[in-house]
Amino acid sequence: MDRKRVAKLFFGMAVIFAPLSYAVKFLAGTPDITWIDPTLVFSVLVFALAAGRVQERPGWYLVPLAAISMFWGALGHKVQPDRFEAAWYVIFREPFQLGLSLLFLWVCIFYFRKERVFAVKCVALSAILQFIAGVYLYAAMLGLAPVPSDTYEYLRVYAARQTLEFGIGSIPRMAGTFDESPLFGLFMLSCFVILALELSGGRAAKKNGWVLTGAVVAAIATIASFSDQVLLGLAVFAVPMSLRAASRSKTMSRLALFAGLLAGGYVAQHLFAKGLIEAESSGSTSGMSLGERSFHTNYSAKILAEKQSAIFFGIGPGRYGDYAGATGLFPSTVTPQVTAVEWLIGYGLIGFWGICAWLFGIMSRARLSLGILGIGAFVGLLVGNMFQARWLWEGWFLAMAYLYAYSPGGIASPARAKRFAIAREAISGGQIV
Repeated sequence: MDRKRVAKLFFGMAVIFAPLSYAVKFLAGTPDITWIDPTLVFSVLVFALAAGRVQERPGWYLVPLAAISMFWGALGHKVQPDRFEAAWYVIFREPFQLGLSLLFLWVCIFYFRKERVFAVKCVALSAILQFIAGVYLYAAMLGLAPVPSDTYEYLRVYAARQTLEFGIGSIPRMAGTFDESPLFGLFMLSCFVILALELSGGRAAKKNGWVLTGAVVAAIATIASFSDQVLLGLAVFAVPMSLRAASRSKTMSRLALFAGLLAGGYVAQHLFAKGLIEAESSGSTSGMSLGERSFHTNYSAKILAEKQSAIFFGIGPGRYGDYAGATGLFPSTVTPQVTAVEWLIGYGLIGFWGICAWLFGIMSRARLSLGILGIGAFVGLLVGNMFQARWLWEGWFLAMAYLYAYSPGGIASPARAKRFAIAREAISGGQIV
């Protein structure tokens, strides 16, 4: 088997295994093992085998910026005592993971360009398998499917902290192989965006049962996560999707618009109710969704105001917990839980600008190739990842790679395709990479 085939095989495995998060070790009853995301390992192998062919590397400058922030933060503040034995791991973890995530992005861009049909099928298969796992674990949580005792104990604890209470009852939120439903929802939203765009843009995709099935289950799973930010991202994407579908099918257009309005309405109602509950509560903000994020945002601003040396390069990626943990209100592993704040406090103004420039380059590509639909997809994905516990998730990078690599097909006019080719060459040869 030659290098190209081996690299292609590893890429397929990287995409299919993308939803295998560190929750797997708890589901397997082995919480003490060190977890390494298999997707990142496979992407390193793919990059090594196909390094000469992977030429587009958007956002490469984020790696040195993260390294500067890492060393600057290490000089300015020590790791909290409870994490001191693993100090080097704490300091290096996020910059290293950012580098690997970008490497995965570059590999995905290459295969979405060169092996688009294969890459999209892998996305569909990953979504289908994750949905099956999610349904099975959901059934096991309700006592309807057999699982090992360690797995059931984990699911029982999960249900206690990830169950929504309604006036007439309660419902656990689906999480699959993730430890929280918002992460599961973000992965499924990422898959849905890729597969929905593929279905709307290519005749070959419409004939592919894998792509259609993957899109349907990804949409169902996204909703089943009952994650406010993810459903809001779905609503943002559904509106331009419904407008695009109107030119082909009024039924599909109405369904997409209905799904968007339903998701948006649910999020608005849920956030309003959550705000009322938290307003009536007193004491610690820990465990309060809106109140805790508000605290972290204000505390991050306080850190930068008091530690002016961190304004430009931040306190170090992933180091916020060493500051927040000193308050005694949160563990030292806590994160700001607002992605924009996490960028600003961890990477500083320069790193924040670098991340925004990288994302602007992806959005520019999406707009050129897909118009308003591309912007809707990008903003929806950004919203879906804006309030996660951390932002470095392989599924999200997979979707960003698709938007970056997309080239006009069935949904674009020849004139737009020509403009896209000219603009893409200008962007690649210029500064927006």
